[in-house]
Amino acid sequence: MKLWGFWRSKENSAVSTDAVIDVDANSEAPKYLDDVEPKFHDVKGSGIGNPFQNVSLSKVLKSLSLEDFKQVPQMTCFRNSMLTGLGIGVTVFAVLKRSQPTSKCANWGFGAFLTGSIITWEQCRVRAYKSKQNVMLAKARARQVTQSSNQGADLMDTTKTDK
Repeated sequence: MKLWGFWRSKENSAVSTDAVIDVDANSEAPKYLDDVEPKFHDVKGSGIGNPFQNVSLSKVLKSLSLEDFKQVPQMTCFRNSMLTGLGIGVTVFAVLKRSQPTSKCANWGFGAFLTGSIITWEQCRVRAYKSKQNVMLAKARARQVTQSSNQGADLMDTTKTDK
C-alpha cells in the first residue's frame, strides 16, 4: 500500500511523486516520539485531581536536590530562552550605558533579560505543544490507514477462499 506525504513539490501545487511512501503490512511500524521513554518522569502516585493540593513550601524545599539543578540545561527550551534573554539584556544595557548611569542601565538590562527569556520560553513551549499535537494526529491517521488496509486485505482473503 502507498501513502501520500503532506508535502508538495516546489514547482507546482500538485503532490510530488517523490512523496509516495511504500508501507508494507509486514514492515515494522514507524517509531514516534511518544513511543520513546521520556527523559523526565512525573511524580508517581499524585493521583487524579489537583496535584498541588497538599503541597507546602517546606515540602518543596526539602524535595529539591543538586541533581534537579544539573538537569535544567537539558530541558527542551531552556538553552534557547536563556541565550536569547542574555543577548537582549546585554544589548539593552550596552545601548543605555552610553547615556544613563550604570545602575539604571543594569535595571533595564535585567528587565530586558527576563522579558526576552520569558517570551522565548513561552514561544518554544507553544511550538512544542503544537508539534506534539501534530505527531499525535499523524500517528492516529497512520494507525487508521493501517487498520483499514488490514481490513481490506482480510476482505480480499475471504473473497479468494470463496471462489
